[in-house]
Amino acid sequence: MGTGAKQRSRTPRRWQVLFLFLLPLFCGALSEQIRYSIPEEMARGSVVGNLAKDLGLRVRDLSTRNLRVSAEKQYFAINTENGDLLDKSEGKNAPELVLERPLDREQQSSHLLVLTAVDGGVYRVSLRENLPSGTSVLKVTATDQDEGINAEITYSFKILGDVGSMFMLDHQSGEIKSQNPIDFEISSSYTIIMEAKDGGGMATKCKIILEILDENDNAPEVVFTSVSSSITEDAERGTVIALFKTHDKDSGENGEVICLIKEEVPFRIQSSANNYYKLVTDGALDRELTPESVTLYIRDINDNAPVFQQSAYLVHVPENNPPGASIAQVSASDPDLGPNGQVSYSIVASDLEPRALSSYVSVSAHSGVVFAQRAFDHEQLRAFELTLQARDQGSPALSANVSLRVLVGDRNDNAPRVLYPALGPDGSALFDTVPRAAQPGYLVTKVVAVDADSGHNAWLSYHVLQASEPGLFSLGLRTGEVRTARALGDRDSARQRLLVAVRDGGQPPLSATATLHLIFADSVQEALPDLNDHHTPSDPQAELQFYLVVALALISVLFLLAVILAIAVRLRRSSSLATWRCFQHSLCTKTGPGVSPNYNEGTLPYSYNLHVASDSQKTFNFLSMTPEMVLPQDLSNEASLIDCKGLVLLGVLLGILWEPGCTQIHYSVPEELEKGSKVGNIARDLGLEARELQERGVRIVSGGRTQLFALNPRSGSLVTAGRIDREELCMGAIKCQLNLEILMEDKVKIYGVVVEVRDINDNAPSFREGELEIKMSEHAATGMRFPLPHAWDPDIGRNSLQSYELSNNTHFSLAVQSGADGNKYPELVLERALDREEKAVHHLVLLASDSGDPVRTGSARIRVTVLDANDNAPAFAQPEYRVSVPENAAVGTTLLLVNATDPDEGANAEVMYSFRYVDNKAAQLFELNCNLGTISTKGELDHEESGFYEMEVQATDNAGYSAGAKVFITVLDVNDNAPEVLVTSLSSSIMENSPKGTLVALLNVNDQDSGENGQVVCFIQENLPFKLQKSYGTYYSLVTDTLLDRELVPSYNITVTATDKGRPPLSTKTHILLNVADTNDNPPAFSHAFYTAYVAENNPRGASIVSVTAYDPDYGENAQVTYYLVEDTVQGAPLSSYISINSDTGVLYALCSFDYEQFRDLQLHVMAQDSGDPPLSSNVSLSLFVLDQNDNALRSCTLPSPLMVLPAWSWHPAPQSPAIWPASHGLFTVGLHTGEVRTARALLDRDALKQSLVVAVQDHGQPPLSATVTLTVAVADRIPDVLADLSSLESPANPEDSGLTLYLVVAVAAVSCVFLAFVIMLLALRLRRWHKLRLLQAPGSGFSGPNYADTLISQESCGKSEPLLLSGDSVFSRDNHALIQKQITLSSSRSITLHIGDINNNVPVFHQAAYVAHVVKNNPPGASIA
Repeated sequence: MGTGAKQRSRTPRRWQVLFLFLLPLFCGALSEQIRYSIPEEMARGSVVGNLAKDLGLRVRDLSTRNLRVSAEKQYFAINTENGDLLDKSEGKNAPELVLERPLDREQQSSHLLVLTAVDGGVYRVSLRENLPSGTSVLKVTATDQDEGINAEITYSFKILGDVGSMFMLDHQSGEIKSQNPIDFEISSSYTIIMEAKDGGGMATKCKIILEILDENDNAPEVVFTSVSSSITEDAERGTVIALFKTHDKDSGENGEVICLIKEEVPFRIQSSANNYYKLVTDGALDRELTPESVTLYIRDINDNAPVFQQSAYLVHVPENNPPGASIAQVSASDPDLGPNGQVSYSIVASDLEPRALSSYVSVSAHSGVVFAQRAFDHEQLRAFELTLQARDQGSPALSANVSLRVLVGDRNDNAPRVLYPALGPDGSALFDTVPRAAQPGYLVTKVVAVDADSGHNAWLSYHVLQASEPGLFSLGLRTGEVRTARALGDRDSARQRLLVAVRDGGQPPLSATATLHLIFADSVQEALPDLNDHHTPSDPQAELQFYLVVALALISVLFLLAVILAIAVRLRRSSSLATWRCFQHSLCTKTGPGVSPNYNEGTLPYSYNLHVASDSQKTFNFLSMTPEMVLPQDLSNEASLIDCKGLVLLGVLLGILWEPGCTQIHYSVPEELEKGSKVGNIARDLGLEARELQERGVRIVSGGRTQLFALNPRSGSLVTAGRIDREELCMGAIKCQLNLEILMEDKVKIYGVVVEVRDINDNAPSFREGELEIKMSEHAATGMRFPLPHAWDPDIGRNSLQSYELSNNTHFSLAVQSGADGNKYPELVLERALDREEKAVHHLVLLASDSGDPVRTGSARIRVTVLDANDNAPAFAQPEYRVSVPENAAVGTTLLLVNATDPDEGANAEVMYSFRYVDNKAAQLFELNCNLGTISTKGELDHEESGFYEMEVQATDNAGYSAGAKVFITVLDVNDNAPEVLVTSLSSSIMENSPKGTLVALLNVNDQDSGENGQVVCFIQENLPFKLQKSYGTYYSLVTDTLLDRELVPSYNITVTATDKGRPPLSTKTHILLNVADTNDNPPAFSHAFYTAYVAENNPRGASIVSVTAYDPDYGENAQVTYYLVEDTVQGAPLSSYISINSDTGVLYALCSFDYEQFRDLQLHVMAQDSGDPPLSSNVSLSLFVLDQNDNALRSCTLPSPLMVLPAWSWHPAPQSPAIWPASHGLFTVGLHTGEVRTARALLDRDALKQSLVVAVQDHGQPPLSATVTLTVAVADRIPDVLADLSSLESPANPEDSGLTLYLVVAVAAVSCVFLAFVIMLLALRLRRWHKLRLLQAPGSGFSGPNYADTLISQESCGKSEPLLLSGDSVFSRDNHALIQKQITLSSSRSITLHIGDINNNVPVFHQAAYVAHVVKNNPPGASIA
């Protein structure tokens, strides 16, 4: 017992000892870091180590466990296929795009491809940098085998970082587009983790690797580290002039820089170190021949894409715009030069149909102006968006896109359209009934109208234009509701008409009208008589009678008019015979124009035929010429004679003026003559005497600002009128000639005179500057030439400048150079070396002389100053300078002073300080005062970027001698960087049923400071169901600490605070918004425990009854409530045939019109179910009660009774009240509540055998309803007698209408026959008279019909009873035929044709007062426009 107990006690102790021994080993393994060692400059994709094996993981677990590298700079990556840690490589399975078929841009200009990764879930895409914003990068597609909402997939970025600012994701399609310009120099690759989640909450992830391809978009930068401002011309070959560094931010070939000098100068560039170059001399220098500056040219490449002035454009265009109008202008600029900077514009995409795009808008390729190709309609197209592209002409071409959104503004171009009241199918107006007891405010009807416009243009107002009773109805201004304004009066008509106008709110407003017909009646039966007045078709018999009356009236009127016309013609012929008796004796004609013809009575044609009747005269003078008449030809002859004289005079004058042009007189005089000096004898040269000059009017007529010459009338000489200076008149001319003209007035002749002015030596050579100072170094080489100012002499020939002379001296000589322009330029030549200590200043005199007579000279003084030579270099006080500065030192802080001295004096002792060597970072942070030698900060220092700077300064004097010293600057760290919290992994949402300890986020905390300044403490706020756990190194895990409930707290804003231990401490707060994802853990709950609803019977079909509402506190689909009716049967029919429910809103609708008499209440159950998985539901009961209305009128039938019984019934409990009329003298009675008709007395002999009774039955409802029935009672002893009496009750047809129609037909026929006979008789008489006239005009009768219209008649012929010729249409009696023939045989006729000649007395007249033509733009040249 004791031994066994001891062994049991030893066994636990052994395990405890073994556990304590193994515990440190496991702890070391848990906290041990994995270390690898690699050489530098490894090739990309080289294997660093097998990370999967070192972590104890299997290769197939790498993707599921999402193993990845998290670092500030991505130097390494993990190959998920074998678990190797690679040097900046994502694997070896990089896809390549292979071209299988030739491409044709005209057939398809772009191809949209989708890259899908099947295994591994990795997408790799290569992008060019500088892609425009909105460029499609990749479209990721995920599939789900489920159906319905479970198959709907949404996409999201799981890990953002810099990705969120560079790329944007379409959450529905999975398409990734660029959001900002991508720069290779900022980042060469991006890694995106994308999550695809279906409707059920299941998700999967994939990795997207974006490789950025470098483009040559950065020009080389040249930074001069050290530059000598001057160099002596005797510097040795290879002397360093400047030290500069080239840098190009691009990589590969794009970053390789070639540096060269374009000019042919004695310099060259030597490569010094990595990207460092020296500019050195390549030959002997000559200050007088070598340019002072060297230009370094950098050629332009197409490295800048066009940039739009705005990121997006928004324009407003009113509808109905004219086609071709400009609606917008976009502008993009390109900083490149030449073709690289020429921008053209085009439309690359739009939300319009591609085929219809060109018919809507176009863009000018050069100006970027967008034109509308058609008139827009706001009702058809309210907005559209265009994508415009600006593309330069470089190679390769670069482009940029911008969106242009066009909003089409509305105009009031659509009138309101009335929907109600509408016309009936037959085109008739509809009627609305109004109860007679309607109170004020009763809703009668509503006018419904719509307007296709929008905004204010669609705001409708209703107005009453006409009303039968103006004060009876009121109309809602905005609603269109027609209500009663007062109660119906006794004097008001039962039928009312309203004309309503509907106006919109546009400018100008448009309107429409609607007509309302209203009838006051308590029931439809009461309104039927009024309706029948309007809709009763016309009686065909009445229409026939109406047309017969009209026809009879028309025929009668025509007959009467024909009779009156015949009588009037007969009376006219009687008056013609009375006139004939006035001309009985003989025919006479006037031989002269007894009556002046009045041509104003008509329009004269182009020719006239005149017939004149005469007895004996054979001649007739129609026109006679009077002496006062003059032909226009005489005037034309006289005008031609005057024109000939003018031509002769003009020829003589031209000959006189032309003659002086052929004669010139020449004179020659020297310049500077006295006033009045003789130039020449002009009188003699003109062949005149001196006294004739004034008589003949000889004078100088040449114009000019100054008269240089004048005529002496006494001597006849041409003399000078003032001083003549050749240099002033003809500066620079070899020959100076002055032209003037002399006019001889009596002959009107002009003579030309040419006066040549000869040069004399009146100007001495002169220098522009009287004194000149020249500075020369004492080390100037002999033979050097110094240009001197040249003299100027305005004279010409020998009188101009000829030679230069220099005063005697031992150091200088004079050399004269002849220029291409013929001038002479002096140069000072150094013959002997100068010595400033021997003589510091030399005074010379330069003399210029001409060869004139006398010789004239000019001089200039020259002062030559000998400059001291710089033969000592500067020297620094110490070779090295060291200084320490805190990183928070203010900009401009002076760090140290470097000092160098030069033993020379004056300007040679002046020292300039500059950096000889400094890197780019130091050059941006420090500056050196070139005069004082102080080094100060010009940028903000940062210990984290660099804690130590080394640079070299140099001191240079004016001669270029220099000395150098090194400067070491140490930047001390201060606590100026707050800790950084990087969210390495984050779940945007977490399920509310997640267990305790669920990982929410993985945080990486880092502080760039060092020492205590870089030690960080991390924590979150209290009272949150989360906690922070330190994971590894600077990594923290944010996990749940308790269970979550979304209904209590739907989201948490977690603040992670990171604080360092510096002085003072700095902290950073990072906010993590965590949404608690919902689970379906709450069923819907109704707002009431049960529902009760009431509906009146006879309700309209589809009317809403009641609305039930259920609320689900869950979120999203779990809170989407759907309503159902629990299936049931009512009176053998399914419940769904009576009631329906809107599954979304819970509103119950009546599918039929309920009848209280069929059933009075309805019990049903409504179920509310959410859309969660699994779905939850709840039920509620609903009681529906049907309310009774007075909707049943009384019905009657006959039952066998003592005589006849009329039982009437109704579902109302109120009693009915039958009444009977006529009373038939008390023969019958009717029961008040039974409806029994009984005989009240015995039948008497005087009573009719057929009695008619009308019985009315009325209920007590509101309003009361009634019915009537007509009873016909026949008194007979047997059945056949009763049938005979019943057949005689049919009403016979009215014979009056048929008789009237017959009489009208007979009257129309009779009047028509009489009228036709009268017309035939008139035609017969007319034909008879025409036949007689033909007999009178036969050739045997010798009758020639005269023409009254062609005969001139005077009043005298009528007074002498002269007969007048009668026309052929006159009618005479038989007794006068012989007399007429005798008189007509003595007449004769002549014909005269008079032609009227045309003169131009009418101006052309246009058909219109003004013409307007419309011409479209871009019309072809030569096209007809009007």
